[in-house]
Amino acid sequence: PDCVFNARDPIVVGVKVLEGQVKIGTPIVVPSKDMCDLGVISSIQVNNDDVPIGKKGEEVCIKIEPRGDKKMYGRQFDHKDILVSKISRESIDAVKSYFKEI
Repeated sequence: PDCVFNARDPIVVGVKVLEGQVKIGTPIVVPSKDMCDLGVISSIQVNNDDVPIGKKGEEVCIKIEPRGDKKMYGRQFDHKDILVSKISRESIDAVKSYFKEI
C-alpha cells in the first residue's frame, strides 16, 4: 500500500496495480505474512470516482471489508508488503477449462 486512509474495519488504502486487474469482490491476502486474509474488496476509486475495475498500471484506492478476524494496517501488514488476490482452486479450474477451448 502506498497510502493509508483507514487502518482497520474497513481498511482503505491506495495501491498501484502491478499485474492483471483488481475487481470488487476480490479476496485480498498478504503472501509474505503466511497468506494473511485481509478481507474482500468492496469498492475501488480512481480520482474520487467509483470504478468497477482497477487495471494494470493504475493507482487506485481500495476499500477492504474484513472477513472473520479483523486485520489492521501496521499490525498484520504494512507499506512494505505486497497485497495479492486470493484465487480459489475452483476459479483456476474454471479459467483453465474456458481457455482450453479457445
